[in-house]
Amino acid sequence: MSDEEQLQRLLVFASSEDRICPQPGKWDAIWRLLGQPRGDLEPPLILSGWAFSTDREKRERFSEHLRFARSKGRLYEVDRFVRSLKEDDWHTCDAAHLDRSYGDAIRQDQERRSRAVNRVRDIIASVADIENNGSAFARENLAELIFLFYLMLDPDDLLRRLEQTLSDNARIASAVEDAEWSLLDGVAPGVSDELRKIINARKAEAVFLEILAAIHESRLPLDRDVVEEIVSEAFYARDS
Repeated sequence: MSDEEQLQRLLVFASSEDRICPQPGKWDAIWRLLGQPRGDLEPPLILSGWAFSTDREKRERFSEHLRFARSKGRLYEVDRFVRSLKEDDWHTCDAAHLDRSYGDAIRQDQERRSRAVNRVRDIIASVADIENNGSAFARENLAELIFLFYLMLDPDDLLRRLEQTLSDNARIASAVEDAEWSLLDGVAPGVSDELRKIINARKAEAVFLEILAAIHESRLPLDRDVVEEIVSEAFYARDS
């Protein structure tokens, strides 16, 4: 078998079954087998290069390394090493996602997180409109309160419940806060106070639902850590 035939067979093997390139540690070992030829060959796409390159770029770079091995008379050694790799030693990707950049995905996650934080910051500002909200709305308590409230909900019903709550609160506001006529006109103080507590509780519920919806719509997991982080970052953004 000629060197060219061996190279072509190795290239086919290295790209079959969705193989892209060896995992970073193994690819670095091959780079060292090649003599770490900086200046003559681009290095492996590992470390920061791993996250900010597509799988198509990784495959092409690794193919360049195999061709370089042939040109420098090291094909047999590299071929033997590559074929000795185990399944877990390979980075793989299906054809539909070859052009996906992990760096782009990281940036998109950061952008979604930033949008969630900014929206939660604006929502938290509305808490000031809720009378007698008490210590539950304090910075150190709000995230835990929201998460516990979430545990009482049906997650699949979150957005519908938010829409219904906002609609109900709008009707309540029109019935209570109308300048010319209000349900509270002529009502005994004790009754008025209790009704306002109910109204404020409905407003608080809307705030919690809006914060949960902001996190949900940003495709962040609705777990305790994420809720605490987003709420904390939102307070920081508000106060800075």
